[in-house]
Parts: sequence; C-alpha cells; structure tokens
Amino acid sequence: MPKINDLEVDDYLYRCVTLDRVHLMEEFTRVSSDMAYWSRNYALAHREYLRSKLLLTRARALAYAEARALLVAQYGKATQKDIDASVASHDRVQEAEAAMVEAEFNRECLKGNVEAVRSKRDMLITVGAHIRAEMSGSPRINTQHHKPPEDDDWGADGD
Repeated sequence: MPKINDLEVDDYLYRCVTLDRVHLMEEFTRVSSDMAYWSRNYALAHREYLRSKLLLTRARALAYAEARALLVAQYGKATQKDIDASVASHDRVQEAEAAMVEAEFNRECLKGNVEAVRSKRDMLITVGAHIRAEMSGSPRINTQHHKPPEDDDWGADGD
C-alpha cells in the first residue's frame, strides 16, 4: 500500500492526490473526475452522519421517556439529574453515539480527501500557468501563435 507521509492509503486515493509530472495532460483531464468521485463520497458520508445524528436524537428522546416513566414508577418522582444519568447509560443511546462517532470520522476522512484533490487541482492550475508563461517566452511558440503581419501599411500615407 502506498504512503502519503506516514499514512497508508489505497492506490486510487494515492493516484488522485499525487501529481505525476511526466503525464501532466492526463493529470489535467482526470482531476475533475477525481473531484466528482470524492465529492460524491463525501456527500454520502455527510448524509450518513446526518442520519446517525437523527437516530441519536430519537434514541435519546425514547430513553428519556422510558427513564422518566421508570423513575416515577419506582420512586414517585424523577429528577433531571437522574433522568440524564439514565439516558446516558441507556444501551440504545450508547450504540447511537458510537454510530455517530464512526459516521463523523468517515465524513471527516472524506472531507480531507476532497480537500487534497482540490489542492491538486489548484496546483495543476498553477503549473499550467507556469508552463504557459514559459512557452510565451519561446520564440518558436511566439512565431506559431503571434505571426507579425506580412505587410505593415500602418501609418503609410498612401504612396
């Protein structure tokens, strides 16, 4: 598995975020599809995070109702502190919290991948600008794209 710094990454991610200076045209053409791929994966992970957040809210609400009813049935009253303690230790709430943590972790990893591809795109734009600047100074390129007029009649008084 290839590494970026000390982090092992899969081959596809490695190719998406590293720059192959020998095959720049290929890099220019594939960066937009890489961006679309990782942006979609990020959107899916963000959706999963939002779902897990919603499930956690529901689990807490159900656990709250159960805890309150149980405490009132057992002791005749329920303090907010006792209800909160019961909700925090409820199995469904703990499972939902763990699922939300995992979903947030996946979302943040993919967010980093999107940022890495975005940085690569910006770097390619800069490299392209440097190449164009270097080519504009080349006499061969200048004569191909900016041919001087063959017959310069500007300023002549008709003779």
